[in-house]
Amino acid sequence: MKSLIKIITILSLAFLISVCDNTNNGQINFLFPEEEEVSYLQHVDPFLRLRCAFSPCHNPAYASAGYDMTDWFQVTKDQVLVNTVNVESSLLLQVMDGRNPHLVNMGLILANENQIQGVRRWIEDGAELN
Repeated sequence: MKSLIKIITILSLAFLISVCDNTNNGQINFLFPEEEEVSYLQHVDPFLRLRCAFSPCHNPAYASAGYDMTDWFQVTKDQVLVNTVNVESSLLLQVMDGRNPHLVNMGLILANENQIQGVRRWIEDGAELN
């Protein structure tokens, strides 16, 4: 019975993500600026809310794996998700670029290179609340 519940939960989650998916060829249509500074409030927060902080993933109600990604304080509260000292060890980047297996990397929603580089630039610049 537990395995049936687990299968139903996974299938429901996959369906929910695919229905809520605002994508083009499996990628969310969200672009980070190429030249200007990446802003948390203008770029990173809207991207995370669209990609990560929805039900039943990383919002306050569920906080899957203990991560609530609905505000800057939650995203930067430790050096696990966002590590400004060792940028490449940031769990957020590892999930986005596929180094760390995650549900969204299983063919449901993929970050494109622009999105990965935008988040990387924000972290490299100190992950400011700007």
